Amino acid sequence: MKKTLIITNIIFMIFVSATLCDVKAGELQSEDAEAYNNKGVAYYDTGDFDKAIECFEKAIKLKPDYADAYNNMGVAYHIKGNYRKAIECFEKTVKLKSDYPETYKSMGIAYTKIGNYDKAIECFEKALKITPNDSYTYNNMAIAYIEKGEYNKAIECCEKAIKINPDDTVAYYNMGVAFYCIGSYEKANDCFQKVSLINNK
Repeated sequence: MKKTLIITNIIFMIFVSATLCDVKAGELQSEDAEAYNNKGVAYYDTGDFDKAIECFEKAIKLKPDYADAYNNMGVAYHIKGNYRKAIECFEKTVKLKSDYPETYKSMGIAYTKIGNYDKAIECFEKALKITPNDSYTYNNMAIAYIEKGEYNKAIECCEKAIKINPDDTVAYYNMGVAFYCIGSYEKANDCFQKVSLINNK
């Protein structure tokens, strides 16, 4: 069973594995790792991120190639504001399993938080190769471009997000910010008005 946590304009993935019933030694160890992962998710849900991280670490000790546990630990570190540790966990996740778009998204957000916008954009691009019709990722990429001062590229990302989701208020807002930054105040105002119109539907 998998559980997804969605945070405003940010998508994180928490992976919960079903407990297996097998008495073989190697599989029992794997089961224990999954149990620690699930326990970590339970602590995460209660807001006890330190205990969650302890559980994910125990899961990884039992199963060093446990991509889900690395991802979950990265999410916990991210919520705690330790973005560099989060990135370390996410990097290990994608080395073990390169087809986790949510991990690339989370890592891109963490890179944005520490001001490494080029790496953030690189992560978002990798996520989009796996899930191309994801307006959230285009929005997060737009934010990275705005922070870099590349406002036209930010506008392009917002336009792609809106093409996917015509009522995407975040995309209209980000596009408004980008237009404002290049001095296109009328277009910026149109975007902000569009946000109000969608919210008042």
